[in-house]
Amino acid sequence: MSPLPKSVRLVPQRTAAVPKLSDVLQEISFGGNSTLRWQALRRLQQLLEGHQGIQALDQGADRMLAWQLTQHAEDKEPVALILECLYLLWTQCPADRLIQSAHDLVDILPWLVHAWQCFSDDSHIVEKVLSIFRIWSKIKDSQIKSKLIRSGVVKCIKTSLCANPMTVCGLIKDLTFRASGPDKEYLYSSLKQEILSSCQNERSSIVEAMTATLWNSAAEHGIGKSMAMDSVVWDTLHRIRQTWSGRNNGLAIVRHWSSILGNIVAIAILETNDSACVKLIQKQHWLVPQLLDTLQAESDCDLRRRCTRTIRCLLSCSWGRQFIMDHGDATIITNVLSSLATNQSNDSDTRVQACQAVRSMLLVDNGVRECDVAASFLGILEDRNVESKLAVNVLQILSTMIAEGKWEPDLTALSDIFLPRISSILIFEWTISRSTICLALLNSFFWIASLFYLNLLDQILKIRGNMPWKLRRTWLLNQQRKNVWRGMTGC
Repeated sequence: MSPLPKSVRLVPQRTAAVPKLSDVLQEISFGGNSTLRWQALRRLQQLLEGHQGIQALDQGADRMLAWQLTQHAEDKEPVALILECLYLLWTQCPADRLIQSAHDLVDILPWLVHAWQCFSDDSHIVEKVLSIFRIWSKIKDSQIKSKLIRSGVVKCIKTSLCANPMTVCGLIKDLTFRASGPDKEYLYSSLKQEILSSCQNERSSIVEAMTATLWNSAAEHGIGKSMAMDSVVWDTLHRIRQTWSGRNNGLAIVRHWSSILGNIVAIAILETNDSACVKLIQKQHWLVPQLLDTLQAESDCDLRRRCTRTIRCLLSCSWGRQFIMDHGDATIITNVLSSLATNQSNDSDTRVQACQAVRSMLLVDNGVRECDVAASFLGILEDRNVESKLAVNVLQILSTMIAEGKWEPDLTALSDIFLPRISSILIFEWTISRSTICLALLNSFFWIASLFYLNLLDQILKIRGNMPWKLRRTWLLNQQRKNVWRGMTGC
C-alpha cells in the first residue's frame, strides 16, 4: 500500500463524550435541581437503548428508578420518562435477574397502578405500564404473580380494555397462565364479562388470547364447574366454533375451543346425573355434532386428539353415553373413531384416545356391526413397528368384544396374528420396561388364547362325536385360563 501524500493531513474527528453510567445514576439521585435530574434520566434512557441494562442493574438502577417514581408520581413527564427507563431495563434482564429485581421491588406495583389510573388519558404512559405488567406477568414465580394480580391491576384492565384491547387481552392471558388456583378464580370471577365479550371480537389475535385464558382457567375444578353451569359460556363456545372453524387464522382458536370443552367435560363427568351442570350440558344439542364434524373436517392432529378425548370422557359415564347416543348415530361415531385409530397419519396419542373411545362405544348396546370394527383394527396388529401402548389398546378392544360375545375370530387369525403379537409385546414390556401395560396385555392374552385353545379342543371333540357346549363357557374356560397362566409364569 503506497504512503499518503504529504499534502494530506489526517484531522482527528471530534466525538461526543459518552457519559459514564455511574455518573448518570449519581446525577439522577443527587442532582442539584429537577432540570439536571431529568437531563440525567434522558441520558440513562440513551444508555439503556444502547443495551447497557445489565450494567445498570448491577449498579442499582432499578431501585433508584423505583424510588424516583414514588417521589414524582403526580408529574406526567417524569413519570413517562421513568417508566420508559424501567421498561428498557427489565426487557434486558435475564430471567433470574428479573425475578430478583421483582422480589426487591414488589412494593412498586401500587405505584405503577397509580400511574395507570392517574394518567389514563395518556396513551404512552398506559402502554408503558401495560408493557411492564406483561413483563412481570411472565415471571415464573407464584408469589410475584399473586401480588401483581392483587395489586389493583384488575380495575385498570377493566378501564383500559376498550382503548388497548390487544395489549390488555394479552396481559389477562399472561396473568392467568401459571397462576395459583385461588388467583385464577379471582381473575375469572372479576373479568368473566370482559373475557366472554372479547371472545366475540373480530380480531383473531384477541379471540385467541381470550380462548387460551378460558382453556387455562377451565382446568381449575371450581372454574370448570362454574363454566359448566353458565349458559352464557355455552353460547359463547357455540359461536366461537361457528365463527372460526375452517378459517385460515382460526386453527389456534378452534384448538382452544376443543380444550375448553374437554376440561369442562372432564369435570362434569364426576357429577351425578341430576346435577345442574349435567342438565345444562344435556341441553347443548350442538355439542356432539360439532365434535364429530371437527373430527371429520379438520386434519390437524392436535385438534383431533382434543376432540377425541372429549368424546372418550363423555363415554366414560352413564349420562355422557346417553347424551352421545341421543345426539349422534352410533355407527357413524364408531366409524369415525375407528378411522382415527387406524389412520397412521395421526399421532400415537390420538390413536390411543380413539381406541379407548371405540371400546367404550362397544360396551353400549348400540347395534354397531362389531365384525366391521374388528376388521378395521386387524392391520394395526400386523404392523411390526406398532407402538406397544397403541397395540395394547387395540388388543383390549378385541378382547372386550370376545368377552362380550360380540366377535369370534377364526383360528387362523388367532394363531397367525393375535397370539404372536401379544406374546412379543408382553415379553418386551416385561423384560425391558416392566410397565403397567403388562396387566392389560395379560388380560387380553387370557381371553384370546383361551378362545383359540377352546375352539381347537371343540374341533377335536366334534370329530369324536362329542358336543361340549355346556362346558364351553364354564369349566373349560376356567381350566384353560389356569393352564395359560401356568405356562406363562411357570407357577
